[in-house]
Amino acid sequence: ILLCLLPVLVSIGGAQQENPFVPSPKQKSFSRLAGIWEGSGTWRHASAMPAQKWSGCTTAKSVLGGHFIDEDLVIDLGPTVPGPLRMRTFYGWERETQRYIAAEINNSGEVHYRPIHWEDEDTMTWSSSLVREGKLTTEHWTLTFGKDSYRIQGIQIVGNSKPFVHVEGSF
Repeated sequence: ILLCLLPVLVSIGGAQQENPFVPSPKQKSFSRLAGIWEGSGTWRHASAMPAQKWSGCTTAKSVLGGHFIDEDLVIDLGPTVPGPLRMRTFYGWERETQRYIAAEINNSGEVHYRPIHWEDEDTMTWSSSLVREGKLTTEHWTLTFGKDSYRIQGIQIVGNSKPFVHVEGSF
């Protein structure tokens, strides 16, 4: 056990090191996500598909001593999709790489680890790619905070198709 704790003890004892148990001030960027949010908007699975309505709820709170925001999201995609989409995302400042990140898992079995970029104090963006149904799928997301709400938009590219708005709405 002492060998496992040695890196932590050394980092605490070093005069030049940050205390790893104290969250970075950069973590505060995500604090506006905390709370219970009701949302709605539209989504589509493919560019030729008509937009469908979605509704959902997200509950987000500070966890692990303030190092992360833990967000649980449940989205009802309407009558054409069996069951809700459920996601759990941890937002935080990764001390080792000095970058903002989001780590997400969902009930369709997908796992995403995404660097987050803050465009300004109200707007964060992230992108990721994965193979879905045999085609490379790239998504670019933008979340923009308002006074008492936030807007989300996801642009998707499937294979070599043109980009299209995959998801948009507000909480």
